[in-house]
Amino acid sequence: MASLIEAVKRQALITFSSKLPSLSFEENFTKLKLLASKLTSADVKLDKSLLTSVETDSECKTTWNQDRLAPVTYIEIFENSDVTIGIFVLKSGARLPLHDHPLMYGVLKVIHGTVHILSYSPISRLMLGVDEHESGDEAEHGFSDELMKPCDIELTSKTLYRQISLLAVKEPEMLICEKDEASVLCPKQRNIHEIRSVGGPAAFLDILAPPYKTDIPGVGPRPCRYFKDVSLGEEAPVKKLVRIPSPADYWSDTAPYQGPSCMAE
Repeated sequence: MASLIEAVKRQALITFSSKLPSLSFEENFTKLKLLASKLTSADVKLDKSLLTSVETDSECKTTWNQDRLAPVTYIEIFENSDVTIGIFVLKSGARLPLHDHPLMYGVLKVIHGTVHILSYSPISRLMLGVDEHESGDEAEHGFSDELMKPCDIELTSKTLYRQISLLAVKEPEMLICEKDEASVLCPKQRNIHEIRSVGGPAAFLDILAPPYKTDIPGVGPRPCRYFKDVSLGEEAPVKKLVRIPSPADYWSDTAPYQGPSCMAE
């Protein structure tokens, strides 16, 4: 009998692989979310020693620097040209900074602890190359309800690699623990997010499709970009996100997967 993680992998391949037959994407995506929602740390034999935090400073605040353990550990379970499945382990106080998933789907299942998810959905006027001579802030003015609906992104090599800012709607923040069902992101919704451990270390299983290592057809390599919300006022209906370098408090190491076999097919 196949393990649960193997069943999740197979359903992910059925859902996202163009080479395998499927009834409908929506039906298969729902099945994948339901299967992933059943996963626990025992199903992947999570090494609990990876949850150990780094030393704390004199004020009992977790501090990160390159001479200590990485704040995030990644465990690869499976990857091919269609799907990436892995586990992110966040030490106490650690985070995955606000980042995007260009034209990707994602399924996230917490398997230890609690995480806070801050997410944004890009909107139709998101690819704005800010001119240094422009005055004012686009996010101050707001837009019609129609323009505030999330939309597919027409990415080009120019907008993908040279864009300075984008517009997005901030989604309701989520606090998710291992007892909750899996959460999802799509090309249209919650595509940009930050994940932070709450009240101690946390771990979650992550399914992404297509993988970051794949190309966007006609555009080029699929990057992972980092952002900062620079909106003027919490009540602004549209948020302005500015692209930034990878934050200094974030880096990661890797650990081997110790769970049931999840081999390529």
